[in-house]
Amino acid sequence: MSYMVVDHDPQMLQQLQRKNIPYVFSDASNVDLYRDCLTKGVKIVISTIRDFDDDREVISTAKKYNPDVMVIVTTNHLKEALEFYEHGADYVIMPDYLSADHTGLMLEEIGFNIDKLLEKKTSHLERICFEKGEDFIGILGKW
Repeated sequence: MSYMVVDHDPQMLQQLQRKNIPYVFSDASNVDLYRDCLTKGVKIVISTIRDFDDDREVISTAKKYNPDVMVIVTTNHLKEALEFYEHGADYVIMPDYLSADHTGLMLEEIGFNIDKLLEKKTSHLERICFEKGEDFIGILGKW
């Protein structure tokens, strides 16, 4: 097993189950979980918790049981990102920066072409509907 998702949100777990993604229903404070997963070959730990103390615990616990495991955490705060790197995170996801980068790339790709923008919108709506288990055609009919 190269990865596993740990979450305590039942709705998220339903989505993971539909996609056949390996998951465990737990929370970040379950130290035994990390020991078990990391001794079974998990190579990457990704935390989207966005709680500074919990993410620091994720980093230190994961690295304790496997110093070579890749650990990725998430924050919107520059100070926290720097502290996570100092604490041993291999990468820190910063959604605000990623969304700005993505929007810039998308605008470079589509320019001022409304048809291309509508294609992006349709693709985005399809993904949102899939994630929420909604009927895409029914949603389109509302517009």
